[in-house]
Amino acid sequence: MILTVGLVLFIAFGFIFIIQGWLSGFWRSTLLFRTFNTPRESAPDTEIKLSQTVNLYKFPPLRERTSTKMAMGLKRLDSSNWLTLDSAYLPEHFLRCNLLCTHRPQVIQCLPGSESACHEVLSLVTSFLSSRFPQHFTLTNLTLSSGEVPAIHNHLTQETFPVGQQNCPNPLEIAAKLSMEDFNILLKNQETGEYELKASATLFPAGWKLQERIGTSMANLHKPVPGWKAKLGGSVNRYFDHLSPKTSMERTNLFIQTTPDLFQDAPEKITEGEIIMPKRLMVRRERQTFMRLANTGAVLFTVRTYMTPLVELGVEELKALKSQVMGWEEEIRVYKGWGIWGEPLLRRCDEVIGVEDGRGEGRDLK
Repeated sequence: MILTVGLVLFIAFGFIFIIQGWLSGFWRSTLLFRTFNTPRESAPDTEIKLSQTVNLYKFPPLRERTSTKMAMGLKRLDSSNWLTLDSAYLPEHFLRCNLLCTHRPQVIQCLPGSESACHEVLSLVTSFLSSRFPQHFTLTNLTLSSGEVPAIHNHLTQETFPVGQQNCPNPLEIAAKLSMEDFNILLKNQETGEYELKASATLFPAGWKLQERIGTSMANLHKPVPGWKAKLGGSVNRYFDHLSPKTSMERTNLFIQTTPDLFQDAPEKITEGEIIMPKRLMVRRERQTFMRLANTGAVLFTVRTYMTPLVELGVEELKALKSQVMGWEEEIRVYKGWGIWGEPLLRRCDEVIGVEDGRGEGRDLK
């Protein structure tokens, strides 16, 4: 009897050991495990390494608003800084990979008919990164079961990705993993004349859900924005019609939020009676670029998101921020959440600017 029990226990523990080993091997082969366990340099080391090898892009400081008129605010794209690198690269890369694993439908959508444009985007991204930052991105070959295929190696994360239409089934995802920017592909509907969102890797949305907007027109994309269709709808379509590969443009956008979350796929809400202090507020700025893809004719719209705590802004930037926010039409301020963050933002601006001008009373400014 004892022998039988011992034999059963021996077999059971052996089976558990085998299963545990198999599960461990399977887990280690998954993308999520590699995302969390790939050795990475610390952010300070990355910043030092990047600053020693490239001229890091500096997002221009806030400027005071000179007009209250709703406009696109476009300027010619600084093509040498179409895609950017800075000290936030590794922590944001980690977050982007995590979102692609855990929130995939919410952050990436590619509709049928967008495949060629997605591959063209990846081709542009790999070409740009390997030429602009050759110390950190290298075009190479990768050995697969089918043989050697073209690839790109990321020296900052020690990842290698296959590229090309025959070898890469998820080109927009790879572009989003390599870059700090989000990518949106717009194709013109020849029947309606409207540009529609056909593919998107939006890892860091600002209060909207990708699943609700994929496949819709620019007018529908901006339907929640007060006055957009009447004031900008026609000019945006005309602008896209005249956009060429040689006339790429950029603009900025601005939001205020109460959390540091880059992934923000719904408008913010607070509980009744909740008090928002200035130290909770984050200034969320977007650098948006627009270009016409030469081969497919699609419009590529990229977004790089920057987050700065309100309490870290100096006097001049606070003056510019107040000018920007108060320059919005009232319905735009309400749309962007003025009822949540308006009072603490103005209090912070006025107190700091007042201290600088000698009018402050030495109160706690946070």
